[in-house]
Amino acid sequence: LRRMYDAAGRFEQAGHFFSKEMTMRRMMMSKWSGGRIFSKFVDLFCAYGESPPRVIGASIGLVLVCATFFFIVGVNGPDGPLGFDPNASLYLNSKSYLNCVYYSIVTFTTLGYGDITPRGFARPVAAIEAFMGAFMMALFIAVFGKKMTR
Repeated sequence: LRRMYDAAGRFEQAGHFFSKEMTMRRMMMSKWSGGRIFSKFVDLFCAYGESPPRVIGASIGLVLVCATFFFIVGVNGPDGPLGFDPNASLYLNSKSYLNCVYYSIVTFTTLGYGDITPRGFARPVAAIEAFMGAFMMALFIAVFGKKMTR
C-alpha cells in the first residue's frame, strides 16, 4: 500500500503506511533485541520520520523532566541556590521551578548563558540534556524537511 500511494503521489497516506510497515518490522524482531528497542525509540520520538509534532512533544517532555530533576537536585542561580525548599512558600518554590525550566531550555538549546550552573549530579544530566537537545533539534529539521519535500 505504501508503494502504491507513493506512486500515486498521495504522500500523506504513504507516510502512514510507511510507519505501519516499520512497526510490523519491529514486531518481527526478538523481543528484547537492541534493534527492536532502538526502533521503538525512533517510533516514540518521531514516528519513523513521519511526525514533526511528535519530535516537538518529545523535546518538551525532555525539557520538563530535566527541569523537574534540576528542581529536586538543585542548581546554582545568580542569587543563590535554586531548587525545592520545604520551608519556602508555594510562590517561591514555583518561581524556583520556573527558573529551573528556564535553565533546562537554555541547556536543551545549548545556549549556555552561564547565569545558572549545575552542581553535583545535575552536571552529567545537563550534559546529557545538551547532547539530546542538539540531537532532537537536528531530528526535527530532518523530519520537517522530509515532510515538506513530499
